[in-house]
Amino acid sequence: MSNHIFATQVETTTGEANSVCEKTEIDLRFNNKLFHFTRENKERLDQYLRRVGLKITASGKSSSRRQRSCGKKEEDADAVRLCVINDKNEALSESATVAEAFVRGNSLCIGGVTIPIQRDPCRILRLESPKSLVVGCPAIPIILDSRSATAPHKQLVWKWRLSSEQGNASQLPTSAEVASTMAMTPSPSHEGFQLEIECQDATGNVVSEVSSATVQKGWPSRLDKKLPSADECAKDLVLHSPFEALTDRKPSRAFRVVTYNILHDSYASTDTAREKLYPYVEMKNLEISTRKLRIAKEIIDYNADIISLQEVGRSIFEEYLSPLFRCFNYEGYFESKSRTEKREGVHSKVALDDGCAILWNTEKFECVEKYSIPLTGAFFNDSLVKSLSLDSQQSWLSIRKRISASTMTQKAFDRLVMKGIFLHLRLKGTDTSAPRDILVANTHLFWHPSAKHMRLIQAHMLISTLDALRREKCPDAEIVLCGDLNSMPNGGVYDLLSRGVIDSTHSDWKDCVIYNQERINERAVDLAMLIGLPTEYENDVNFGFTLSGIQLIDSCAHWTSDVHTNYTPNFKSRLDYIFHSKNVACIRTLRNPSVEELGAELAIPSSKFPSDHVAVVADLELI
Repeated sequence: MSNHIFATQVETTTGEANSVCEKTEIDLRFNNKLFHFTRENKERLDQYLRRVGLKITASGKSSSRRQRSCGKKEEDADAVRLCVINDKNEALSESATVAEAFVRGNSLCIGGVTIPIQRDPCRILRLESPKSLVVGCPAIPIILDSRSATAPHKQLVWKWRLSSEQGNASQLPTSAEVASTMAMTPSPSHEGFQLEIECQDATGNVVSEVSSATVQKGWPSRLDKKLPSADECAKDLVLHSPFEALTDRKPSRAFRVVTYNILHDSYASTDTAREKLYPYVEMKNLEISTRKLRIAKEIIDYNADIISLQEVGRSIFEEYLSPLFRCFNYEGYFESKSRTEKREGVHSKVALDDGCAILWNTEKFECVEKYSIPLTGAFFNDSLVKSLSLDSQQSWLSIRKRISASTMTQKAFDRLVMKGIFLHLRLKGTDTSAPRDILVANTHLFWHPSAKHMRLIQAHMLISTLDALRREKCPDAEIVLCGDLNSMPNGGVYDLLSRGVIDSTHSDWKDCVIYNQERINERAVDLAMLIGLPTEYENDVNFGFTLSGIQLIDSCAHWTSDVHTNYTPNFKSRLDYIFHSKNVACIRTLRNPSVEELGAELAIPSSKFPSDHVAVVADLELI
C-alpha cells in the first residue's frame, strides 16, 4: 500500500476534574511500515517530528543489542529529517503546534518523499448487515462504530457479494460480486441468498459482515401497474414505475415534490396498535424492518427533487433514510417533536422520536438555510420567532392573549408536541437574474378530531412565520408548503391557506367547547383545573378570532371529493397537501389510488401500501 498520513481530532478526559484534553491521532504509513501517535494539540511541532524521525530510523535498523544500547545523541544524529510544508511549499516554523501543522492542505516531508496530510478521514470499525433484504428494495448496512464518518459513501470502497452459509453454495453464480456502492438493491436472481458486505475505509482498514437474512421475494407497489388514460383527470398523469423524469417542461425551473406520512413505527408495532388500530393488517405488513424498505423504494421511484416526510422515526432517519438517500444525491433535515416537562422543579425540553424530515436533491438545489419552530405554547418564546420583525411579533402576541383567555386551550397548547420545519432552497444552474429561491415548509398538525380550533392556530403560526421569513430573509423566494394537515378540504385550515383569511365566526372555532368537554369527560384534566370552570367554559363559547396570512394554491385542487390520502376502516379522507404560492405553476400531479385499490385489503396499510397514508406527488415550475 502507498505511503499515507491520517490525522484525526480526538478528545480524552484527564483526571483533573474530568477536564477534556484535545489531541490529534496520527497514523503514518511509510516504506510499508505503520506508525501510530497520539499527541496533544498544543505540543510543539519540532518535538513531535523528532519523535517520528527516531521511530522511522529505528524501524530501519537491525535489532541488535549494540544498536539498542546506542546513546541518544547518536540516534539523533542518524534520525531521518522531517518537516511539514503548506500548500505553497513553505516549511512551517518548528515552533508551530501539532494542531496548526496537521491540517488539510499541508504535507509531511520525509527525506525526499512528500505525503499529503489527510485530515479526519472516514474510519469504519464495525458494521451491521440489514435485518431484511427484499427484491427491488434498496438496502444499506448500519455503521455501528466509526470516526469522522459524516459523508462515508464518498470515502469508502464497498463490495456486496452473494453468500450462502445455508448450504446452497453450489448455486452461486460465477461472479458473486453484485454491487460496489453503499446502497444495494437485490434483484430477482439474488432471491434466497445471503449477502456479504465488505467495506474498506479511507485508512485501508477492511471490515465485513454476512447478513443473517436471505433475500426475499419483492412486494407489490403503487407504481407497479400502468392504468388506462381514459380513467384519468385531465391534469393527472398516467404513470408507472419509475415515475418518469422531468424532461418536457423547462426542466431547469421545474421540480418534483412529494409529501408522505410514512406511519411511525410506534403507532404500528405495539400490541394496542395492532389490536385496535390495525387489526385488519397482516403482521408482516406492519413490520418496520420491511416496511421501511418498501417506503424507500416507493419514494426513490418517484424521482423527486423535494421530499417531505411526516411521522419519521429518528433512528429510521439517521440509520437508514439519511445514509440511503445520500447515496442517491440527496441531503436531509430532520427535527423531532418535543415537549417541555417539569422534573424536580425544572422545566426542560424533551425530544421525542417522531418528527418531520425534508430531503432535497443536491444536483437540483443548494440549501441556503434551515429553520424550525414549535407549533405549541412554546412558539411565543422561540428564538426564531423573537428574531423576526416587531410587526410579526405583535400579531402573535395578540393571538397569545386570546389563547390565554381560555385556560383549557392554553393548557392543551402547552401539551402539544408538533413542529414546523423550513428549508431555504436555491435552484442550481438557472438564470441568476430570474427568481430561483424556494421556501419549503413541512409539518404535521394536531390529530384530534375535535381540535379544529387548535389546528387553525397551528396553521396560522406556520404560515405567518413562513411569510415573515420570506419578507425578512429571502423576499424573492416562492413558497411550497407540504404536510399532513389533519384537515379535510372543507375545513378551516384549508380555507385559511387557500383564501388567506378566516373569520371569528368560522364553525371550526366551536370545537373549543367540544374539545374541552371531551377532556373533562375523559378526566384528562386535573381537578384543580375544574375550579371556576363555569366562567371559563362560558368564555370558551365565544372563543374565536380572525386570522389572516398569505394565500396559497392547492396543487391538487382539481381532485374530486372521493379522493382519499388517508384510508382506514373508520376514517377516509384527504389530509395530505402540497400548497404553493402564485408564481409557481402546477404542471401535473400523480393520480391518487382509487377507492378500489385502497380497499383491496379492506384498508391500508396493506401489502401494496406500506402506510395508512398515500404519497401526494406534484410537478411544479417557477413561472
